[in-house]
Amino acid sequence: MLTPAVEQRFSTTAPNGTSLSTTSAIGAGLGSEAGMGYDFGKARAEITAIYNPRSVNSTTVDLPLGQRTFQLDDVSIKTTSLMVSGYRDIPIMRNKLEAYLGGGIGVRYTTINAFSLTPSPGITIQVPSDHDTNFGYQAKVGLTYKVKKKLDLFAEAVYAGTVTSSEGNLGIFGVRIGTRRRF
Repeated sequence: MLTPAVEQRFSTTAPNGTSLSTTSAIGAGLGSEAGMGYDFGKARAEITAIYNPRSVNSTTVDLPLGQRTFQLDDVSIKTTSLMVSGYRDIPIMRNKLEAYLGGGIGVRYTTINAFSLTPSPGITIQVPSDHDTNFGYQAKVGLTYKVKKKLDLFAEAVYAGTVTSSEGNLGIFGVRIGTRRRF
């Protein structure tokens, strides 16, 4: 699964109680997804495990005196998810090409490295590492091309969100490409 560079937006509270709104530039990543499902004809259901390691290149923070962008080195965000999803297939070319819409819910384990931001001389915001399991959700739209009777190629756009207690709501938009084997 190849995921391009994206932006991640979230709100958090600094140790001094100041509310911060941030936008982080997340680097491109290569993750993996494996699952099992059942095809009902025009509908499908799947259970999938997803691992997605990414680097955080920079973050822009909305501070009381304006926006400030920080370049970050060696900061990563890794997610491991277990999702239950449903899909509706929409035939485009009979027996060859289908579009689909889908969505799912599950759990997402997120790991973020510790880092610090210095918005002005003498002021440093320490962001500790975080390991948290939270409710996750996803929405997908995609295309499936049937290579053989039991082998598909697919490309999909995915919005994956996580509801957390400490970082606010985390959301990542990405693109996945891959194969699907039918038994």
